[in-house]
Amino acid sequence: PRIDGAYELVVPLIVGPRYEGAPEPLEDDMRVAGPDGWEISPLPLYPTVVELDMPGTIPEDRVSLDLSLAAGVPILSLTSATHALAISEDGTEATFANGRVIDNRDLVIRYDLGGETVTAGVLTHSGPRGDFLSILIEPPTQPDAVEATPRELVFVLDTSGSMSGLPIQASKRFMASAIAGLRPDDYFRIIRFSNSASHFSETALRATDANRKAGLAFVRGLDAGGGTEINRAIHTAFDAPQPDGTMRIVVFLSDGYIGGEAEVLHTIRKRIGDARIYAFGIGTSVNRYLLDGMANEGRGYARYVDPTEDTYEVAEQLAVDLKTPLLTDISIDWGDIAVTDMSPARIPDLFAGQQLRILARYDGGAGGIRVNGLVAGRPASLAVTLPTDEERSEVHGAIPLMWARSRIADHERALAVGDGSASRHEEAITELGLGFGLQSRFTSFVAVSERIVNETGTAQRRSVPLPQVAGVPASAYPEFRGSSAPEPQSIFGLLALSALMAARLMRARRQSR
Repeated sequence: PRIDGAYELVVPLIVGPRYEGAPEPLEDDMRVAGPDGWEISPLPLYPTVVELDMPGTIPEDRVSLDLSLAAGVPILSLTSATHALAISEDGTEATFANGRVIDNRDLVIRYDLGGETVTAGVLTHSGPRGDFLSILIEPPTQPDAVEATPRELVFVLDTSGSMSGLPIQASKRFMASAIAGLRPDDYFRIIRFSNSASHFSETALRATDANRKAGLAFVRGLDAGGGTEINRAIHTAFDAPQPDGTMRIVVFLSDGYIGGEAEVLHTIRKRIGDARIYAFGIGTSVNRYLLDGMANEGRGYARYVDPTEDTYEVAEQLAVDLKTPLLTDISIDWGDIAVTDMSPARIPDLFAGQQLRILARYDGGAGGIRVNGLVAGRPASLAVTLPTDEERSEVHGAIPLMWARSRIADHERALAVGDGSASRHEEAITELGLGFGLQSRFTSFVAVSERIVNETGTAQRRSVPLPQVAGVPASAYPEFRGSSAPEPQSIFGLLALSALMAARLMRARRQSR
């Protein structure tokens, strides 16, 4: 979902590398699945990395697109700001306008659904795996009473080395718009983090003109550098007392270039309380797994900002989106429909500009379904009608795969936060991966070569060339990995310090003579 009422379909473009001047593939046979069964394809030889100028030699024709959308409600528009598309007249199908493209940024496709009023749609699928449903609900207009709810906004800004360049600039533009848009009865705090975390103020400040001006000055003075220790920043965000009568909203701005995602999600589940988390990903190739997981655990939402777009416009839209939820404490009354394995397992709040999608398996039954919740503390309900058994068909074959992916994500998050038996979640992920042909941490696609290439039987490490991410400078690429790995600026600082110490030691030796 986007902040302007549209939605985003994001496809991380990651493929096996080949570049101009690379050695020809080996003449080994590898069996791959083709339209007429198993076909023979050559097994490629991947060369080693040749510095960071590799993107200049990688060919531009690496990835193709064949997209078809079905939503259950009218699709009003389909666009992409990241790639040129050739779109069908009815606005439901798209390909790359220039054929194939290079895979150095996420493909983001934006589409508008429904109309001016509340819109709901249901898609179903019947097949050998059983019956599946997908409910898509567009939010109602937000009541004025919800808008007036006082808030404590805790801005947590990633200033690590990977945020250098366009990402840190986009973060500052966002903060300028967000602080300017604070209401008089709001409170706010600002926390920056890299290897460590520091405050603009250790306690929440009311959004007076003077405090907002001081907060903007703090943000303008921030620079990017160091590693990324996000878990410490999470504790810092929740350690301070919350002003009475407010809803705490923690706003994270980060590219998510860290490891240790499980520890981060586990910390959020322990500390979240009644707060909400809004996760904003800044960059053209963001760690969406982490930021989506943070939003899920925080009963909030995730948005993604491409810093190569018009940052002024994007920042203003994001700042407008800092709202309290429209519909909270959501539950589903399935009526007479026998439903199992609903996903997401934890239904998030519903926000303006965000759709609510619920996937499930079901066995027979038709009629009314009710989505219940609270709007500004008052009960609210929305009715959805499920197609009859005669109306179900084998179309919308993507629904079972969407459901299986969503269920795998539920089990992955449960594993990350230690919720329930680890062996049970591992078994469920494996069964879903094998049953639906999906890749997971326990299932993979395996290519089998009939010819022995490595006659020694000893595993060998090979560096694989990939394009440099669009909008990220070469200096942001670390030499080490980890949740708080040293980034280039830190390494240069250590080298400079070592040289200074060596010079002082030589000077001391000369003086002693």
